[in-house]
Parts: sequence; structure tokens; C-alpha cells
Amino acid sequence: MAFPCAAITLRLSVLAFLPIAVSAGSTILLLGDSMAAYAGPSTERSVNTLQTACLGSTVVNEGVTGETASAWNDGDPSLTTAFSAGSGWTHAWLSLGANDLSDDCSLTKDMIKGRLETTVSNIKALNSDIKVVFTGYCIAAVDESCGLSVYYDKVAVAQREIAAADSAVTFVDIAEECGGTIQPISNGDSQYFEDDGLHLNQAGYEKVWAMSGAQQAFGCEDGDGGGAGDDDDAGDDDDDAGDDDDDAGDDDDDAGDGGNTVDTSSATRAGSLAAVLLAAATMFYSKGFISTR
Repeated sequence: MAFPCAAITLRLSVLAFLPIAVSAGSTILLLGDSMAAYAGPSTERSVNTLQTACLGSTVVNEGVTGETASAWNDGDPSLTTAFSAGSGWTHAWLSLGANDLSDDCSLTKDMIKGRLETTVSNIKALNSDIKVVFTGYCIAAVDESCGLSVYYDKVAVAQREIAAADSAVTFVDIAEECGGTIQPISNGDSQYFEDDGLHLNQAGYEKVWAMSGAQQAFGCEDGDGGGAGDDDDAGDDDDDAGDDDDDAGDDDDDAGDGGNTVDTSSATRAGSLAAVLLAAATMFYSKGFISTR
């Protein structure tokens, strides 16, 4: 005996009340200097390198070539204008400090740290829930004006210390990711840089964004729809960025220092859509909202 399939008819008005949770991806604002600007999309590069590498994300670039933390703190460029380029920001990548030092090599690490702390404070004033990500800079393929090691010792270390003291800030150490080394100091690999040897090319950004620490810090989704690197603890004591026993910029390096952990709760799923619909259908059938024929 053949049984006809039961067609389930849901009243459309009921659908609005289905308890389905949808997890939104990261919405990332790029702020800072040419390191941010060259990440694209911008006049420097049409490709949106971070959005391409960070699954589920939406990335807007407001980086300005040549700018300093001091200039951003003075309102030119304007953080308020940058934030108005979109809404719902979950993360801000802040690439600043190198130009401050290039303008005055005598600046100490604490001076640069103070400027960056002010920028972070100004960002939080515009969005108290945002997560700020620092990465420092890849060691350049050519000699820097103040010396290769100085940029790491003063800028990257300042950023790492800020992250260690502020749970809303994460530091991912990319210094050695582009072929350079800190101890002994050596230049980066030119294959990851533009012809000037200072700015990353597309291959350089792809390498940096592929780091597990970067994927975690920006809340990128993995191929299965979960948070990238969910099994890794960002800021694990064994993998502190810049630790003497680890290579800064290693793919296994964790984002952050001092125990800061990247929140990957945005990637948590309430359950499969099919399971939710089945449970809802069962409930509404029992209440008489669903008829079968």
C-alpha cells in the first residue's frame, strides 16, 4: 500500500517567530599608515587582501599612506570620519608607530607606546565593544632609516605591551613572517615586498593573513563555518609573541601576550538550521498551526 507524502503547510506569519540564530562574520576596519593602505582595497592596491583571506569577514580600508599615530590623535586623519565608512565594526586593525619613529628616531619606546595608547582610547570612545588588533611590521627587505632592530624594539614591543595590559587589544607578531630575523637581525625576503623593500606586496599580505594568530585575532571563520584556530589559545604562555624561546611571526605563534585570548564566540552556532526547523515544526503542529494533507 502506498502512502502519500504529507505536505506540511506553515502559516507564513509564524516564520517570523522561528528562533533561528544567525552568526555574522567579522566586520573589520583598517586604520593607520601605508601598511594598512597597501592591504587594499585602496589607491595602492585594488585587492582586498584581508577580506579575501579572512572567511566570512567584511573589510573596509581607511588607512592613509605616510600618517602617524600623532596625526590620527590630532584628528587629521579623522577617526570619526573613518568609522563613518560603515557600521557594526567588530575589529579594527591599527597599523601605526613606524612613521612616528621615522620622523624622529630619538623617540623612546614609551613615547611611542603613549601615542598608541591614546589612539586605542580614541577608538574605544567611538566603539566600546570593538577589538583592536596590532601586528607590528614585517622586518623590511631594505635597511630602515632608524635601523631594522629599532622598529621592532620600539614599535612592536610597545604594541605588545599595550595588548598585555588591555583585554580588548591583541598583538600578533608578524616581524619574522616575511623572511627577516630579529636575532641576529637580518632583512626580509624581497619576494614579499614591493620594489621599495618596505611595503608588503600581495604575496606578503597573503602570508601574514594566513598566520593562525591573525586568523584568530580577526575572528575569521574556518572552512567548516567555525572560528579559525579554535583549538589554539591566542596568547598562550608557551607562544608569547616576542618570547626569547620562540620565533616571532611563526605560523604557530599566538596572537597576544600576557594571556589575552581572542574571542571566537561569534563563530558559535546555535545548531543546524534543519534541526531548528524540525523542532519548530513539531511545536507548531502540536499547537494546531500546521495542517497536513
